[in-house]
Amino acid sequence: MTESTPTAHAQRRTDLRHGQIVADADALLHATTDQASEKIAGLRTRLQTDLNAAPGRFAEFAAMDVDKTRQDIRDALPKSSDAAQHAAGAAKKAAQNAEESVKKAAESCKEAAQYAAPAARELI
Repeated sequence: MTESTPTAHAQRRTDLRHGQIVADADALLHATTDQASEKIAGLRTRLQTDLNAAPGRFAEFAAMDVDKTRQDIRDALPKSSDAAQHAAGAAKKAAQNAEESVKKAAESCKEAAQYAAPAARELI
């Protein structure tokens, strides 16, 4: 026969409380595990979707990069053309200046020769 003393009764209530705490902890563990599993499944699905879309996105980015490069080249061509025209103009001006300098030097040589000729005749 079981004793029904206040101490035994209190012990049974404590055991029941501990049992309820363990049951609650177990239920909480199962609930959070289920939630974690749902979140992991959701993450796995999103990741798979992203991985499936990645090659298309890479191709899209590559196409955008090619388009941008083409546009940059188109933008640079007029500038390089302008620079080439400017360089050609500067070269033409430098050639004209050089031609004028040669003409002046030739005139100076001619004048010097004209003065030198009579002096050379006097010496002969």
